[in-house]
Amino acid sequence: KGYSDFDISSVGGFIDAQINDRWNSRVEWGHSENREKTRDKLSPDLYAFNTYRDSLNWQNNLTLNDQHSLIVGADSYEDRVRSSTVFDEDSRWNRSVFVQHRFHGDYFSTELGVRHDQNQQFGSHNTWSASLSVPLNVDNEVLLSYSEGFRAPTFNDLYYPQFGNPALKPEYSKSYELQWRSQLTDSSRLETSIYRTDIRDAIVADANFIQQNIGAARITGFESALHQEWFGWQSSLGVAMIDPRDRDTGHTLSRRARRTLSLDVDRQFDRIGVGASWLAVSC
Repeated sequence: KGYSDFDISSVGGFIDAQINDRWNSRVEWGHSENREKTRDKLSPDLYAFNTYRDSLNWQNNLTLNDQHSLIVGADSYEDRVRSSTVFDEDSRWNRSVFVQHRFHGDYFSTELGVRHDQNQQFGSHNTWSASLSVPLNVDNEVLLSYSEGFRAPTFNDLYYPQFGNPALKPEYSKSYELQWRSQLTDSSRLETSIYRTDIRDAIVADANFIQQNIGAARITGFESALHQEWFGWQSSLGVAMIDPRDRDTGHTLSRRARRTLSLDVDRQFDRIGVGASWLAVSC
């Protein structure tokens, strides 16, 4: 009888520096591993499937004046797969640069950003984002946003034993969101939003758990979170409901959490922080 051993690990770190009054710079790096070994008690054969990712991010926050600021940066990652099976592609890098402009005025605020990704396997892609926020009064604000996304299939999506699909294409998304933010009291804040995300070539698992591209998918969702401070503790109670559908067939996408309830509690003690999280999910 066969059995598998799984081992998932990650490590990361960052350096955050305030260069001067107008320039903050932060560098983050990380390494993650997903290792699997499959054995059969009736055979000495050993099957291994291991994936690794190294990542590096550099972000600079620049304050131009009281109303204008910029976020400028670059990030990169490299994926590698080591397996008993030989694949045509066993390593791949992705490099990107991004810039975002922020304007904060008395009557409205805006954000406009652009990102360029160069993927070794899937070529180059540009994505945009924009938002407009309008204060209704001192305690309430409405925000309207638009964003685009590009996601290359991971090596697990492409090559995972029995369930991967080497023919997968990247997925592209466009998201629209309307959000309301309300400061209820000095110690409590409520954030509520509705959104819609349209995805082309969405990567989903079929009935046999094999990754496939769907021509067009749409996710409509509602989220709400109550943030509260209690005697120095920061808590956040959130609820989310989504309706994910294949636009070609009208069927609900499988293996998507349609209802989520979460609770996070944290506190900072000088340089040490502690916290706990609880999550309930319903499909």
